[in-house]
Amino acid sequence: MSNKNQFVALKIIKNLPQYHATGVSEIYIHRLLNHAPDHPGKKHVVMPISTFEIDGHICMVLPLLSRSLFEGICQIQSPLLILKTVRQIMKQLMQALAFIHQNGVSHCDVKPDNILYGEENSDDILLIDFGSATTNGAGQGQYIQSRFYRSFEVMLGLEFNNMIDVWSAGCVAAELYLDFAIFACDCESDAVHTMVALLGPVPEYLLTSAKNWWKFYDMTPKGYKLKMNPTEVLLTRHLYHSIYESTGAVPLKQIIMEHFPLITQEELDQVLCFSHFVHGLLNYDTTKRYTAAQALEHPFITETPFNENWRPPPGLRPRNQTLEKRPQQIPRSGSLDRLSTSDFLSLM
Repeated sequence: MSNKNQFVALKIIKNLPQYHATGVSEIYIHRLLNHAPDHPGKKHVVMPISTFEIDGHICMVLPLLSRSLFEGICQIQSPLLILKTVRQIMKQLMQALAFIHQNGVSHCDVKPDNILYGEENSDDILLIDFGSATTNGAGQGQYIQSRFYRSFEVMLGLEFNNMIDVWSAGCVAAELYLDFAIFACDCESDAVHTMVALLGPVPEYLLTSAKNWWKFYDMTPKGYKLKMNPTEVLLTRHLYHSIYESTGAVPLKQIIMEHFPLITQEELDQVLCFSHFVHGLLNYDTTKRYTAAQALEHPFITETPFNENWRPPPGLRPRNQTLEKRPQQIPRSGSLDRLSTSDFLSLM
């Protein structure tokens, strides 16, 4: 550090085997991203200032940032001003995701808590906490993503890739506008039933490939049937069921369109465009879900004329690779535990 009077944040990872491997993996990922070519999203990804080890504890010196999006955004303003703020945030978040995805990294824990403003009065945000991040299949364990933002494919046991980050980003976008987490549930079963209530039925071709379909569906002579009534789950078991009680069990699009009174045609058009954007991020089918790069071309982000037939440029969709089946490039487990202090300090 060049400035001894600089305030910083210190992340300390305990000297325990289960944490050590994760900590060194996180530093490997930061090193990969730090040395990656320039990209508009690179400045929206937090980078350690330095790293060191003390008594076996891994320590990362990080920039001291401001508040997180967990605190939400000011709702006491017009829908257009709220959408302007959401647009600023989502553009930067998608740039960050496009950058890390281009470099083979999946964050795996995108949520408001991990999106921070750089400074108190700044509009710039940074994506933080790569402790759960993976690269080329180097998973961090069975429980991936925070439940409120966990992707459909992870819950259903489908093969997954970096599109899980895009799903989480869609949850964040909706939450910023609506001021509550749309899939806030105590368990995955309630979450899946809520998804169906808000987004519509899951295509059967996805269920036939899902390892965990039996947790949420029964097989009947007519095909797959949810174990519970999605409407009842939404109205009685969702953690914010009182909100849905006031709106009724209606689709997410209707909830977004009716959240604020829309007086002008401009307000109506922009909220409709935003709803289309969110639904593109929350497509059950990962081959149809927007990539981060495609999302950046959406009229909601570019502020260009919108119609509901808009489709993303196909050239921006890379060949999908599953996180579970790609060859590992980051050393894991035992090989990480054998790193010496000098090896560790050389990672950055």
